[in-house]
Amino acid sequence: MASTKATELAQLSRKLTYNEGSNVAAIDGGGNFLTTSNTADDLPVGSTNLYYTDTLARGALSGTGDITYNSGTGAISYSFATSIAAADTDDIGEGSTNLYYTDARVSSYLTTNTYATQSYVAAQVSNLVDSAPGALDTLNELAAALGDDANFSTTITNLINTKTTIAAAIDEATALAIALG
Repeated sequence: MASTKATELAQLSRKLTYNEGSNVAAIDGGGNFLTTSNTADDLPVGSTNLYYTDTLARGALSGTGDITYNSGTGAISYSFATSIAAADTDDIGEGSTNLYYTDARVSSYLTTNTYATQSYVAAQVSNLVDSAPGALDTLNELAAALGDDANFSTTITNLINTKTTIAAAIDEATALAIALG
């Protein structure tokens, strides 16, 4: 094992150099020399392990149509079409699932899904009133006509029960006539 480590160190020492006069260290990595004076500009770019530069980043972007890209400055621009600026919804194409609002669509939707529309409610109220006289065509007018009595039916029933029947009235009249002689 020691001979393997010694061999590796010997190979490494042949690849490392240092020049005291220029104070430059170099590594021989298969024919390429990197020194302490090198920058990223001196490194070759790999095919999959890229490093960041403005040039590489700007070269990766592009723009088409209303969007433009200036790779020299890195500026992205959008040119809003002047025809759209003055447009309204009549100028915009309708999608297949996100439809525009229209009165006809809403009416159809409400009718299909059995929601009460204004015309339906008006017709039902008219049927309820059914040509009642003007003085009795609201609930308030009907309540006033019944004396605002919440127990109207009980009141009427009690009044009827206090009245005598015709047969009872005849019996009472006969008894009175007999008594008077």
